Amino acid sequence: MDQKGLSLVEALIVVLMVSIIATIAVPAWQRMIQRQSVNAIAMRLEHLIAQSHDVSLLKHQVVTLCGATDGEHCDGNWHQVILFLDANKRRAVTAPQSLIARQQFDHAIDITLKAFPSKKYLSFDAKGLLNNSNGTFTVSSWVWQVTLTLSQAGRVTKVTKAIEYAQS
Repeated sequence: MDQKGLSLVEALIVVLMVSIIATIAVPAWQRMIQRQSVNAIAMRLEHLIAQSHDVSLLKHQVVTLCGATDGEHCDGNWHQVILFLDANKRRAVTAPQSLIARQQFDHAIDITLKAFPSKKYLSFDAKGLLNNSNGTFTVSSWVWQVTLTLSQAGRVTKVTKAIEYAQS
């Protein structure tokens, strides 16, 4: 008998195999996407820190990097970051020309800064030194974490790690 096509049993086996493969692949794909998002944000923050340091040296002015919900005043919300010349040290963009960079980040990723003393911003003086003694950014999701540790000289050390999670 010459058969053209699949029987119902064969079609069900193919659907079952595809379902099993998808069940395995989708969580791995989601973890990879989260890991890439965290790495991208950490890399962009690292770039903004280096830019802050460089601009403070080039312009011989105080430069502030901070989280700002409204895009103008430092409030510690690192999902929107501003970098600006801060000659009056008010931690706010006082003139449009003082703004150097603005960056929006994904709200699904946690971004925190721990600086000593407890400040919600990073400020580089005219010599390129961090006004805080040290600082640590933590960028994380449910699966991946990147820690950026800053020295007073503005150097960044990066540490990445997987976050253990319970599978349901």
